[in-house]
Amino acid sequence: MCTLEFYKGACCRHKWARVAQPCGPGMGFSTCPWLFGTGRARPQPEAFVARQEPCPQCDLGGVYSRNEVRAVVRFRRGFRLGLGPGRRDPGVEVRCGVM
Repeated sequence: MCTLEFYKGACCRHKWARVAQPCGPGMGFSTCPWLFGTGRARPQPEAFVARQEPCPQCDLGGVYSRNEVRAVVRFRRGFRLGLGPGRRDPGVEVRCGVM
């Protein structure tokens, strides 16, 4: 599974995620089968303040690799009540992060 790092802009309000360590050559947001789409709720990771990391929207003007970096629209806190962490397990999932 690819490892992610989340950033908040130091001078702007933008948030983004970057693949810190891919699980294989060329793996990332578009190509990693275990990163998204598993239906499992995950805890919200801590975000770092980006001091030397360029903001993909302000500094890069929206021109960046979508396989390595993705803008975060918003985080929603939530929880899951049920028999398991998967969406197909019986239970109720109450909002999580949205990218």
